[in-house]
This record gives sequence, C-alpha cells and structure tokens, in this order.
Amino acid sequence: MLPFFGAEFYSDGLSVVSGLVGISRNIPLMDGGSVTAPEAAFWTPDKGGHWIVENHGVDPDYVVDQRPDLEVAGHDPQLEKAIELARQALDKSPKLPARPKYPRQTTSTGKTTSGSN
Repeated sequence: MLPFFGAEFYSDGLSVVSGLVGISRNIPLMDGGSVTAPEAAFWTPDKGGHWIVENHGVDPDYVVDQRPDLEVAGHDPQLEKAIELARQALDKSPKLPARPKYPRQTTSTGKTTSGSN
C-alpha cells in the first residue's frame, strides 16, 4: 500500500503551495524510530508531460481578504462569505414537494382505514 500525504501552506493568505508525495516503506533505526523518504508523485502526459499537484495548491473559487481590522471588530470575512454563498445556494435549490396523504388501507377484518398527516 502506498500512502499519500498532502499539505497546503499559505504564505500570504492567498497563495497556496501544495505537496503530495507517496511513501511506501519505513527504514527502521536502532532507537525504534524510522526514516521515510518520498518515493512517488503524480504526473500527467498532458502538454508533453509534467508533474501535477506539486508546488500548486487548490485555486480558490472566491478570494476573500482576511482583513485584521475586520477581525478585531469581530467579523470573519471568509466565514461571512461562506454563509452568504450557502444561503444563495439554498435559495436556488428546488423546494421539496409536499408530503402526500397516507394511502387508505384495508385491515385483515376488512375495515378500511385512512392515515392522517
């Protein structure tokens, strides 16, 4: 089994540098510890072949400045933007249909019953 480990590092709050490498074995040490070394990564044959994932993280869908003056005032601009987007998505989502009435059923004695909502 080849475990892969990913990490994202935010250098300026906007740029994301990412690494994703695989380690397939541990080299044991005398003190009970171990040493690992990266042995695998992802590449693609697209555009003549190049390594992917390495040194490029996930590009944000929305860039929201994390302004210290707003944080001191008790605001979290990133959280507020996420809530705004979630509300917009909820407003656009189709409403659930009303639950239908329960069907009429006949009991083993032949009595007809109707459910209620």
